[in-house]
Amino acid sequence: MKYAVYYQTEDETECHFFKTEEEAKASIRKLIKDCEDCSVNEEKNLHWNITLLKVIGECNLAQDGLKLEVRK
Repeated sequence: MKYAVYYQTEDETECHFFKTEEEAKASIRKLIKDCEDCSVNEEKNLHWNITLLKVIGECNLAQDGLKLEVRK
């Protein structure tokens, strides 16, 4: 996976992974709409933290601790 969308609402914190930047941005647009809809339903201005991240590697356990393996 090349992109991650991290978000935090008042009730949950989640991270979802996507193969393309377009898929990740579509997810962000949906999260923004969901936040706006929830704000209307609860009659208050909700604030959700949403972050788009580009995945450059992964951490794996090695003999000397965690090691970041960069992907290209």
